[in-house]
Amino acid sequence: MLHNTMAKITKHKETAKFIRGARGQLRMTQQALADTLGIGRYNIAKYEIGMNTPPGDIVLKIIQLVEDRGRGAEKNLNVRL
Repeated sequence: MLHNTMAKITKHKETAKFIRGARGQLRMTQQALADTLGIGRYNIAKYEIGMNTPPGDIVLKIIQLVEDRGRGAEKNLNVRL
């Protein structure tokens, strides 16, 4: 039982760190990310402190946003060359 609880806490912390980092990479406020994802800002805040874990579809959307931003940066680099 304690092991399961510790595993959940670790998962929440890792997910929180990922979301904070992704939002930083995207240079978005909590509100801007929430609006983009179609959820409330309070959800982002709770995800970032590890209070709640986002559903899988939200995590996938965040990953896609980060990947799309990376592709955009690559395109900008190619244009400048």
